[in-house]
Amino acid sequence: MPKFLIPSHVFKKDPCFDFITSLASEFGTSLTAATRRYVELSNQPIVLVASTKGRVTWIARSKAAIDSYYFVKPGDDLPMNCHTTEVVRSKSTTATSEVLEPQIWFPELNFDDEVELFEHVKYSDTYDTALTLLWIPG
Repeated sequence: MPKFLIPSHVFKKDPCFDFITSLASEFGTSLTAATRRYVELSNQPIVLVASTKGRVTWIARSKAAIDSYYFVKPGDDLPMNCHTTEVVRSKSTTATSEVLEPQIWFPELNFDDEVELFEHVKYSDTYDTALTLLWIPG
């Protein structure tokens, strides 16, 4: 998925599995590959978390997220109060979003009280795996 082939307006929207799914279809890639590439190319601070059975298996971060020190450790359990944990428990395969306090995912960082973290989750019952997009709108 070369960046020059992806319409620039895609990177001006909030991350969403709906349009990432359409990118995957257009480029003939998996949702995981398309999401990872989207995150790598984005100018927003976005963290992609892949998890299986309630545990983080791997992450990908945009450059802006790396610069902001947003980090989730592979091997860690998912936070108890995160939306991903709820989605995995319910085994809902519909992509859903939730707004929550950023400390739930990033407890080591200090945030202003008005800062909100957006969490968008896509769960695969077939693989018992969740892809989670985390971002703080700028």
